[in-house]
Amino acid sequence: MLAHLMTFATIGGIAFVIDSGLTLILIDAGTSPYLARVPAMAASVTFSWLAHRRFTFKVTQAKNAAEALRYVGVSAVVTLFNYLIYSWLLYFGLHPLLAIAISTACAMTASYLGYRHIAFRAP
Repeated sequence: MLAHLMTFATIGGIAFVIDSGLTLILIDAGTSPYLARVPAMAASVTFSWLAHRRFTFKVTQAKNAAEALRYVGVSAVVTLFNYLIYSWLLYFGLHPLLAIAISTACAMTASYLGYRHIAFRAP
């Protein structure tokens, strides 16, 4: 179980780098910090679906629409929660990188439970 959680955390860390890196690049390019987070989150969610599927949850069945829809559903709820916290923290003046870190940490448990019990549940 510890190895499983470490894999989840490692992939989550890489997804965090994708999310925060792309957000900060877009902000530096002149995009609003609120708008910059949208494509960054989409990129990190796409990466994490493929990586969690392969390495964390070791799904061996072919990708299918039902699994993808479950993943998108879980991700949509968790991403909205994450984005709302991020936006709230920005509103109160936190630096975008710190806001991403805090909002992502808040959403981490919900995403793990949703992915494990809903998105990648055993058939």
